[in-house]
Amino acid sequence: MLKPVKFASASVTLLALVACGEAKDESEVMQGEMDTKQGAQCDPSTMMGTVHLNISGNAGDSFRISYMCGNQMVTQCTATVAAGANQATCTSQGPVPQGGMRRCPVGPGNGNGPQARVVAAGCG
Repeated sequence: MLKPVKFASASVTLLALVACGEAKDESEVMQGEMDTKQGAQCDPSTMMGTVHLNISGNAGDSFRISYMCGNQMVTQCTATVAAGANQATCTSQGPVPQGGMRRCPVGPGNGNGPQARVVAAGCG
């Protein structure tokens, strides 16, 4: 019973560090909800609807980030490492609707290699 609690605590801590762009250990693949303002009410007057993602890995490795207000997609982008490169970035912006809780999930592409990592991700 003790091991699952430690694992959950470590993943929550790591998620918070990556959302702030301060992750020091690139040996962890990040995915899931990564957002320092998780659960904020979507409001077009206070939110810009911007997502950004910075990844590292081998050619073809990819991750995507989505900006969601409730069940409504505001914007998303996918960073894919190009041939001959070892990192990629993406940024996207969209209009924020009124209402709904904000979420910014990050997920891996299909067939990522073991070196694929999210370096930094965020939305605002």
